[in-house]
Amino acid sequence: MNKNLKAVLLLIILMVPALIFVFLKIFGVNEYDLPVYYKDGIDTVFTDCEFQKGQHLIPDFSFPDYTGQEISRDYLTGAALVVYFTQDLSDPVSHRVNMALARVQGSLPASNQIRILTIQPQKDTSTALQLKAVAGKYGARKNTWFFGYANPVYTNQLARCGFVIDFDAISDNTNNTIVLADHQGSIRGYFNGLDDSEIERLIVELKILNRNRK
Repeated sequence: MNKNLKAVLLLIILMVPALIFVFLKIFGVNEYDLPVYYKDGIDTVFTDCEFQKGQHLIPDFSFPDYTGQEISRDYLTGAALVVYFTQDLSDPVSHRVNMALARVQGSLPASNQIRILTIQPQKDTSTALQLKAVAGKYGARKNTWFFGYANPVYTNQLARCGFVIDFDAISDNTNNTIVLADHQGSIRGYFNGLDDSEIERLIVELKILNRNRK
């Protein structure tokens, strides 16, 4: 085999990986795209909910945090949301999930469009003071992690019909599910707040959402 032919073959061999890369870049599926839940709507999941036809988006909501600030979708416009509903913040399961959320908060860059919500049914007039103490316990950053409360009926409806999780405000079966919704209100993931690998997955997916907003 002459030298010229060897050179041509070597050049082809070297070009193949580059051509494959370019092909996948142009025509391949982006492996970092996150799933969008309920793009075609929701079949009846809970009998107490009436879901609209078409893609399901989280609804408008409004509830106070422990400072009295009204937390709403309008107030959080443009932010992706990490949401956790808990029946009782003093419950051991709730404690573990909120410790996981503290890890999530610590992973966020100083400049980001992600907000964390922990929502508890209002039990009595002392709920706001309890939430303030809990927020301090977990090191919640101002304007990043909000601890809010609402009456049990509203909390149930928001969790079940809005974020589509099996939640009962008066149940003893404490919720451990964390929901991720993007800035447009699409639900992008569900995560087990008691599973370290699930929390790592949440952190990675938040980085992807944050990156895709730039």
